[in-house]
Amino acid sequence: MIITQIESAIIDRLTRGLGKLVREVRSYSGELDGEPAEVVRQLPGVWVTFSGVQGSELLSTARNKWRDTGRFVVIAGARS
Repeated sequence: MIITQIESAIIDRLTRGLGKLVREVRSYSGELDGEPAEVVRQLPGVWVTFSGVQGSELLSTARNKWRDTGRFVVIAGARS
């Protein structure tokens, strides 16, 4: 699925760019919803998730071609 491929590419690029500045860069799966002590142990970290389709536009009725616009969210967490 293209959404998974895009999310993986974002994670890969952030991982290469941030290097050792963060503990992990990965797909968001509710990591920040847990117990505060567990959340703090994961910091600093970056998580990526697909927020949803923002809109769809018909490009060609002859070929049934559409352009969908989606949004990805990057969550960065650190402690001070």
